[in-house]
Amino acid sequence: EAALEDSNGLEDLLKDSSAKINWGLLQNGGRDQDGEVRSLKEQLRSTEESRNEALDECVKLERTVNDLTKRCDTAMILVGEGEERIEQLEDDIKEMKVIFHDQLSIMADQLQQATNS
Repeated sequence: EAALEDSNGLEDLLKDSSAKINWGLLQNGGRDQDGEVRSLKEQLRSTEESRNEALDECVKLERTVNDLTKRCDTAMILVGEGEERIEQLEDDIKEMKVIFHDQLSIMADQLQQATNS
């Protein structure tokens, strides 16, 4: 009621019709601004909510990337160890071939000597 009395008191002061029209526009403009402020606040709230959801998703993705990086590093170590083991086995096979050929040569020489005697 006090606001209504203030409004009536102002209207009484504003006897000029153009002043009344301007005052009415100001009052309506204030209402429009209130609605615009509410709308902007809602947009801000919605945008902040979307931002928070995006941040949560980024955190989850970062954790996933870190986990996958660790798993990849472990796999690379295992592959490296496997390749190293393969190289060792290949070297062992080469050495065994040399020993086998040497033994064959020795046996062939012994057989040759035995048949010559």
